Amino acid sequence: MQIKVESIVALSRCDAYGLYHATTEGSCSWYEFAREIFSTADIDVKLEVASPTEFPAKVPRPRYSVLENRRLKNRALDLFEPWQAGLREYLCEAEPPLVPHSV
Repeated sequence: MQIKVESIVALSRCDAYGLYHATTEGSCSWYEFAREIFSTADIDVKLEVASPTEFPAKVPRPRYSVLENRRLKNRALDLFEPWQAGLREYLCEAEPPLVPHSV
């Protein structure tokens, strides 16, 4: 999944300064992320959802935090695919590939 160069160029040519989040579409938990990795790689594993108390963080973490491309969307520059597509592409292009290229 290539960064959408057109969006970055368009943004650089306007006066809409500020912080922009540029992420793929959708959201997932760490469990859903792991499940998608194993499913895409066709690996049969038993996953269990872990509670936040099982892996305490040294600093407080929000219960739910997802980056949103709101500012890009407001400027019609949000052209990103679902996160699953980016994950599949990454797994296929890893060296060595972690999944067959036919996925």
